[in-house]
Amino acid sequence: MAEEAERALDAFERRAAARDARLEGLVRLTVSEAFSGFIVRRMSELQAKHPGLIVEILSGNRSFDLTRHEADLALRIAATTQADLVCKRIGDAGWSMYASESYVARQGMPSSSTDLAGHQIIAFDETLAAVPGARWLEEYGAGANVVLRGNSIVSVLNATIVGMGLSIIPCFLADPEPTLRRLTPQVLGSREIWLVFHPDVARIPRVRCVIDFVTAIITRDAAILRGEIAVQLSVV
Repeated sequence: MAEEAERALDAFERRAAARDARLEGLVRLTVSEAFSGFIVRRMSELQAKHPGLIVEILSGNRSFDLTRHEADLALRIAATTQADLVCKRIGDAGWSMYASESYVARQGMPSSSTDLAGHQIIAFDETLAAVPGARWLEEYGAGANVVLRGNSIVSVLNATIVGMGLSIIPCFLADPEPTLRRLTPQVLGSREIWLVFHPDVARIPRVRCVIDFVTAIITRDAAILRGEIAVQLSVV
């Protein structure tokens, strides 16, 4: 009964907030640690248009409960099964193989993206076993030496940047890094990007503004996210 009362109160508050037509105030957006940089670096565009709007970025791998109003909307790489939430697929994130220039100078290039024998690799721990990078290294990493495992994509990225080994990383994270070399033009895996929110919250003008902005920038920069932007490649 207490939970039902709490849900009813949350619904009342969401509907009451929808009457506020001002494009100002707080909107809480939860994103993964890996994706937070991509979003934050584009937030100045939204701030310039709506200076009274404050977006609170809740970054990390915790799944916030949108039905309990822990956040207003979420960017996720897995679709939600909750019937009372809107789950909108807005893009895809491609992954490819990267190593630092210092690693390539020291260890050379792999003979192919499917033969990593003799190379040092940065792997993922069991909590990230389902990501494309982990699956690729599991399938093609026979004979390679795992020098580090990370429980976050950012930690794997940083270990690759400093030359500890090669890894499979999201292209939107690795392509802008000046010291990293993409070792194959192929996109070796991808994950879907989902925008999740409660339909009542979407009626609040300031939240709808952020929903539209996030959708627009991911659509605009879709080629960057998919790993299709032309880059200088050292093709295996």
